[in-house]
Amino acid sequence: MNYIDLIKMKLSKIFTNIKHFYKKKRNVDITILAVLSLLLSLKIMGLLKTIILIVFIGIIIFLIKNGGSLIMGKKNKNKKHRKIINILITLFMIGSILVIFLGFGFLGYIVVTSPKFDKQKLNYKEASTIYDNKGNEIIKIGEELRDKISFNEIPQVFIDAIVATEDSRFFEHNGLDLPRFLKASLGQATGNSGAGGASTITMQVVKNNFTSTDKKITRKFTDIYLSVFKMEKNFTKEQILEFYVNGIHLVVNNTLGIAETSRNLFGKEVKDINLSEAALLAGMFQSPYYYNPYKFPERAADRRNTVLYLMKRHGYINEEERKIASEVPIESLLASKDSSQHPYQAYIDYVINEVVEKTEFNPMIVPMNIYTNLNVDKQDYLNDVLSGEKFKFENDLVQAGIAVTDVNSGAIVALGNGRNRSGKKLFNLATDIKRQVGSTAKPVFDYGPGMEYNNWSTYTPFVDDVYKYSDGKELYNWDNKYFGLMTSRYALGQSRNIPALKAFQQVENKKIVEFVTSLGIKPEIAGGKIHEAHAIGGFNGSSPLAMAVAFAAFANGGYYIEPFAVNRIEFLDETDPITFQPEKKRVMSDSTAYMITDILRFAVDNKLLSGKVNGIQIAAKSGTSNFDEDTKKRYNLKSNAINDLWYVGYSPDYAIGMWYGYEKIDQKYYSTSPTSSGYRDKLFSTLAQGLFDKNGKKFTIPTSVVEVKIEKNTIPAMLPSPYTPENMITTEIFKKGTEPTEISPRFNTLSNVKNLDIEEEDNNIKLTWDAVNIPNMLTNEYLETIKNQKEKYIDIYNNEDKALLGTLGYNVYLKNDDNSLELLGFTNETNYTHTPKTSGTLNYVVKTSYSIFKSSESDGSQISITSNQDVPIIEIYLNGNEEINIKAKETYTDAGVSVLEDMVNVKDKATIKITISKKDANNIYQTVSNIDTSQIGTYKIEYNITYKDNTAKLTRIINIS
Repeated sequence: MNYIDLIKMKLSKIFTNIKHFYKKKRNVDITILAVLSLLLSLKIMGLLKTIILIVFIGIIIFLIKNGGSLIMGKKNKNKKHRKIINILITLFMIGSILVIFLGFGFLGYIVVTSPKFDKQKLNYKEASTIYDNKGNEIIKIGEELRDKISFNEIPQVFIDAIVATEDSRFFEHNGLDLPRFLKASLGQATGNSGAGGASTITMQVVKNNFTSTDKKITRKFTDIYLSVFKMEKNFTKEQILEFYVNGIHLVVNNTLGIAETSRNLFGKEVKDINLSEAALLAGMFQSPYYYNPYKFPERAADRRNTVLYLMKRHGYINEEERKIASEVPIESLLASKDSSQHPYQAYIDYVINEVVEKTEFNPMIVPMNIYTNLNVDKQDYLNDVLSGEKFKFENDLVQAGIAVTDVNSGAIVALGNGRNRSGKKLFNLATDIKRQVGSTAKPVFDYGPGMEYNNWSTYTPFVDDVYKYSDGKELYNWDNKYFGLMTSRYALGQSRNIPALKAFQQVENKKIVEFVTSLGIKPEIAGGKIHEAHAIGGFNGSSPLAMAVAFAAFANGGYYIEPFAVNRIEFLDETDPITFQPEKKRVMSDSTAYMITDILRFAVDNKLLSGKVNGIQIAAKSGTSNFDEDTKKRYNLKSNAINDLWYVGYSPDYAIGMWYGYEKIDQKYYSTSPTSSGYRDKLFSTLAQGLFDKNGKKFTIPTSVVEVKIEKNTIPAMLPSPYTPENMITTEIFKKGTEPTEISPRFNTLSNVKNLDIEEEDNNIKLTWDAVNIPNMLTNEYLETIKNQKEKYIDIYNNEDKALLGTLGYNVYLKNDDNSLELLGFTNETNYTHTPKTSGTLNYVVKTSYSIFKSSESDGSQISITSNQDVPIIEIYLNGNEEINIKAKETYTDAGVSVLEDMVNVKDKATIKITISKKDANNIYQTVSNIDTSQIGTYKIEYNITYKDNTAKLTRIINIS
């Protein structure tokens, strides 16, 4: 006999022994273990591979039942075929043994790694305690609020409801509902996500007290093991049901167990609840928050009706009872909400949620000491503001959600969860809302990315002018005005929409996505990009907490720190404590952070925004989102109706995120501009006054930036010249290495004219010269960087320059014998004609000059000429006296003036403008059309005469008495 035959003989004997053992030990526990092995295969390998495995095992069982006859091959006369069959059978046997050993090995692993079954965990007496940031106790929660009841105190109607809904064969199985578990496992294996996990009530008690809420395969099988071999072996069904209903946390006022929940929910003892109430209470077990009847009455009603359907299906009630109970309105079952709640309830609720999220243990069930970042002083001030004690709101319905964080640690120090709201576990207006953020998006989506990736400065120029989105839709500023050329400082500080969109478009889209998501903001991303409405806050929205944390990165030098309320947890079962300190992640350069901060400070300091508090450096941005026209029509809202109003501001210590508005759109109550905007501004100012510390701290200027004096309206930025007026110099911030070095020539002394020539024609002197060019401020090199806006920049820049300097021209002077200069006139042309009043040598000076800004006038080019022609004598004088007295009603005829050239009357060739005015009671002359001699009064006649180069202004007074 060779070694192969020996192995086959041994394996045959093993299978025979397995067959005999299975016949003798066929009990419930062995059956469960065998089925669990197959279920393990189903979980790990999926449906198809499991079917193959079952077929494979079936072949093995067939071989076991038929002993070793096939192995020895007595009936097979063909040795060659027998050898092949023997090899295949051998492989089948070895594979089967491996699968069985793996299955039982996994089950052994479950047994060894399962948590210790400590019965005391089912009977905790300690409560969890929450402390503030100074270690002072805030509140005790959990077990202390639990009113335990025995099985005999649970009404039968509720037992029927919970069993029919959660575990219909609870009183029949031994901890595992095998048919239901198989069905759920097959459903999950075939991709049916709604197949459920098939946890029995026993398994849920185990999960709540011994394991956790993760969805790993090991946890599910650990639940089964502890349920079948521990819970069901040590406790009766009645005791297990007691654990279940006493340990559930049903959200309502943070209470545990059905006894206390019944009092809070229905205002009655649990023994007195009716069928409809029992179904509602049982339905909440699946998801207490989702089916909270106060917050989501429609969901709760649907769930209650599902419970009633299951109760009828399992024979606990009839159709008539189901129908009557399902028609009772949810609102009629509920007691009024408890108005007596903890003053820090919103913060407490957030803490509980954070503990569950981070540890997977509910402090309402697992006792622990929780140390938080709550600053009681700031929370009290915030509460006083929201209660109306420190601020008067426009009405009782308007709401506000406010979050206050420490910019340097990420700690949440205070939360304002709205006004006139009571109850626990409410929808948190400071942390849960997602509302469009309006212009508070601009530092994050527009200018921050531009400074980070495009090296912009606080001086980077933008044109505020008519503009459209890429799809052709017109974009407007909030005031429907356009301010032309402006810097990034003014564009962001004054919250101009059009420059914001242009800024957004100039940065690579995927870089903007990277920037905003790194700050914890979740935009509407499609295909890796975000749409252009994000530039002015038109996306799915954010919360006050998220916005406060995003802006905190500007305050702390460019770091994102995940917000957290809990800093340490100590478990009372002596498990090692957990300390929380989020990682500081650099998401932008300190230069970007500081430049944004400087602009937002500029807006507050110059009262472009509210929030200025003496002694505190504050940077802030407001925002408003508008209703679309369809919404205004549907709800019949006025044209000035607005939706969400925001303020996000920060000091060197804290950041405040504030949303102001209404939870629902209402035809009567909605925000308007400017009324609601005014309340929002005052609210933020009130918050800033009491929440920011007056400790003298200032934002730190990083070494990566430089402050540079810039000549205003230079493009690109240029340094001022010695001739630049003080009011044309501004200080701006640049990343080190990108600051300008070129000096602006704009206000330098202009060049003198060249090729100045002179000639005499008749009695006139004519000057001519070559034109002088205007200094070029818009360099071609710079214009190439703004190709898409090149023409617009040139037009607007020229208009700005023209308003500042005027037009380029020339002042023509006549130099007197004492070297003084007499201005003859200003011209934009390159020639000037003068009629001299005297003969002899005439000295002319031509200076290049602007029509408005005269300080840049050139030194002047001089030329002389000797005139031999006779110069006519021009005489201009009044006819008659300068003051005339007449009696009332006496006729008056004015004598006028005379204009003589060489004694010849040339009055008809002269330009004479006459103005008549009358002295009023205040001795002020008021212009009139004629002299009325019928009344007493004093008149003045002014004559403005021009003849050739000669001018005269003559005055006559007429007194009527």
